[in-house]
Amino acid sequence: MKTFHQQIIKHMRLFHVLRIIIASIIAFSIDIIFKLPYGTWAPITIIVVMSAKYSGEVSDKASQRILGTTIGAILGLSLYFFPIDNVYWHYGLLIVMLSVSLYFTLGKYSYSAILTSVTLVLVAGSGPGDLHIALWRTTNVLWGGLVAIMASQYLFPAKATDHFKLACGDFLRIFHQNYSEHNALVNSDDAYREIQLSQLRQTLNKITSLESSIGHESPEMKLSVKKAIACQVRMFNLFENIIQTQWRHQYSKEKVQEIRALSQAKEQLSQMCELLGEDLLSPQKPLMVLNKKQLDILALYPKLAPSVDGRTDISYYGYLWLNRELARQVAELSEWLCQFETIKNEVL
Repeated sequence: MKTFHQQIIKHMRLFHVLRIIIASIIAFSIDIIFKLPYGTWAPITIIVVMSAKYSGEVSDKASQRILGTTIGAILGLSLYFFPIDNVYWHYGLLIVMLSVSLYFTLGKYSYSAILTSVTLVLVAGSGPGDLHIALWRTTNVLWGGLVAIMASQYLFPAKATDHFKLACGDFLRIFHQNYSEHNALVNSDDAYREIQLSQLRQTLNKITSLESSIGHESPEMKLSVKKAIACQVRMFNLFENIIQTQWRHQYSKEKVQEIRALSQAKEQLSQMCELLGEDLLSPQKPLMVLNKKQLDILALYPKLAPSVDGRTDISYYGYLWLNRELARQVAELSEWLCQFETIKNEVL
């Protein structure tokens, strides 16, 4: 049975809308109850900040918005120390401050720099004298950002770590299906048929796109996530090399078919991928770590029967190496996913 967090990931758009609407209702209610001047800046901030998918991204975006707004407000309000009739000094310093903040909009904290620039214009762009407007705009942006952070953390939170776990489970499930299909084709005499990897590739792209979001959400998981993604990328590349070669057209095809233990070892590896994927998709099951000694293909050193045909074909040994390396990546992936799950449980 799927957990509530899995349902949030599955129906992400629905919960995304609910999260923003409820947070905006809270902001509008505060505005109405306390009759705050320029109170609409709070829901505007909420809508802009909560446009991100995951709670970690929202918190990072809101924090940068609060930081940028605070810096911009302090710089903008400092211009009000000049006399009201000093318009040239006001706008001259505003241009200088704006130039400095815009310089950093292409750096690491670009969003903060952008908000610093925007806040500078909002606070001081109307010239000296509008201190009331400047203060209330700044205040509403700040508390709106805090509401956005709280809503993203406690109101149907969409966790990138949950999405990563589900996507990895899907990857292993699809990989099992494709790998089993390849094994059946290699051991048959049917005409060569290309295996479609589009679904597997799309799932892998989804997994890799989650890395930065997890970094914002749980920095302590960055290493295990990075290593797990690297294993899955290598698995995909190895498998792509395996299926793109028309092994049935190779001299070594008969040798591959003769070694029954190789076929059985590949099927065992495929089943291990399926079991690992099921563990990831099932919240009740603990993740298993594959011991390399469990994988028959890594202990397989077949001796070919002597043949009167003195020809050798390196493709057989290449095929064996690719499958053995694939097994190593699956075992390593299980270790990193288990570490990821351990850290995730500790954080929770």
